[in-house]
Amino acid sequence: MEFHSTDEPLSAGITEAQTSVGSSPPLPALSTQPNFGQPTGYWILWGAFLIGAVFYLCFIGKSGFRVQGELYFSLFDDAMVSMRYAQNLATGHGLVWNPGEYPVEGYTNPLWTLWMCCLHWLPLPEAKISLGVMVTGMGILFWSGWLVFSIGKKLTPHQIWVPVTATILTMWYYPLIFWTLRGMEVGLLTALLLCGVKQAINLETNCHSRSLKRLAIVMGLCLLTRTDALIPCSLLMFFAIVRVPETYRLQVAIWCGAGLVGTLALHTFFRFAYYGDWLPNTYYLKMTGVSLGERLSRGWFCFQSTGFKHLYAPVGMSFFAIIPAFRPIRSFLVLLAILFTAQCGYSVYVGGDAWELPDFTNRYLCIAMPLLFLLTGVGIQGFWEIISKWIPPRFAPIHATVCGVLLVLTLNLANFQNWQKNGGFQVKNDGLAAQIGLTLRNCTQPEASIGVVWAGATPYFAHRRAIDLLGKSDRVIAHGLPKGRFLPGHNKWDYSYSIGQLHPDVIVRLWNATDADFRYLQLLGYRYLENHLWVNPASPYLNPCIHQSFTL
Repeated sequence: MEFHSTDEPLSAGITEAQTSVGSSPPLPALSTQPNFGQPTGYWILWGAFLIGAVFYLCFIGKSGFRVQGELYFSLFDDAMVSMRYAQNLATGHGLVWNPGEYPVEGYTNPLWTLWMCCLHWLPLPEAKISLGVMVTGMGILFWSGWLVFSIGKKLTPHQIWVPVTATILTMWYYPLIFWTLRGMEVGLLTALLLCGVKQAINLETNCHSRSLKRLAIVMGLCLLTRTDALIPCSLLMFFAIVRVPETYRLQVAIWCGAGLVGTLALHTFFRFAYYGDWLPNTYYLKMTGVSLGERLSRGWFCFQSTGFKHLYAPVGMSFFAIIPAFRPIRSFLVLLAILFTAQCGYSVYVGGDAWELPDFTNRYLCIAMPLLFLLTGVGIQGFWEIISKWIPPRFAPIHATVCGVLLVLTLNLANFQNWQKNGGFQVKNDGLAAQIGLTLRNCTQPEASIGVVWAGATPYFAHRRAIDLLGKSDRVIAHGLPKGRFLPGHNKWDYSYSIGQLHPDVIVRLWNATDADFRYLQLLGYRYLENHLWVNPASPYLNPCIHQSFTL
């Protein structure tokens, strides 16, 4: 098969009849109304970027904490698990949880973990490496905002308020800011998905092989960021195949299939060769031993709390995007809606996230929120198309501004208020976990081992062998039977194995412990200290300072 050069359209030489089969002509102007406020829209956009930058810096600054006079930064505890793998890889121990032990794949974000490893190679003190991750997150948020604006301009080239509104909603959306700046791969996957959407739109409107190759590369990067990105990437591939001219569908299928299947196959082969499992350890931890009905029940309950109580405003406004004026871009709007709906369905299928908060989308939904905001921006313009019959055109910018401000406040006001009070969800506890790790490094010998529930910051800063009581980085626990109510990643533990057989010298915390568990630890000889640690007094690897308290 002959592939076209980078600058040659895939559809070059296709007849008009062939073009009508699968592709659309360039996007037309969608409104008969003049595009008022174009310069104003750009000024508002740059102001939104500036305000976003100021808040991002304040968010990062407020997350810092001092230990013995030195300023430290930490991340969300799950992100610190990836940081531990990155730390071990950067120091030559391999992509492992504990150096010298059989490797276990306790992370789900290989591409993001590799970037964390690169940060460990920079001449940064350990106290500031997490800051490097946060600064990277800032860049990703700006990148995502630019991508949303670019896609919005592509959809509605003569309506500046659609991309401006969608961009502001994205850059000021607190859950996306939180997950990204707290070190999770959510921001990277969001940006890559937006890249994929942009290339898919480019591929339909102007079939260049450049867009096809970029789409295939982006799909591969998405899968390396998270394997469950297979769902939105498959939908993007299907859209690209269906919407290009029929003559070139095979070529699109080959390139996109190579990006998906090739990346998935190579990653799976590496996983089996290196870790000895076909699937990540977290898959066995979260998905095995729990019935589909139990997962769907919790997932639907969590989605109701978010979808109906938090997202009603942007979802409701998005329905105005179906008006006849937007018929020329209906296929693109359907793509955005399907991708968002698919992420909602996936969130329900896996049982939701371990952290489901009021007015806060979880990590699965968050990556699709910019797509919803693009639909919302088009919906705001659609609403204007309806009411403009009775309102003078000069009020169009005011209409867009009022709708945008109301949506920003509806989605984020409660979260911004909570951030002002406590600095963000679990931020103080993440700092405390880091301080515990630093204290354990000083108060134990290098040969000591620690049992942890919060398996991120404490092991990372302690530099000690860690025993993951909840099994994210423990194959035995992950493959075991669940206990108690279903909570993804937090419903499997076995103290007779983790403590009775592995004998950690220090236990930082127990999970859902009962009186019988406490008696079991006492039977094993463990002693409970005033600083809430359990220690083995017979261990030769404990220093006297182990008794000190932990406060920020």
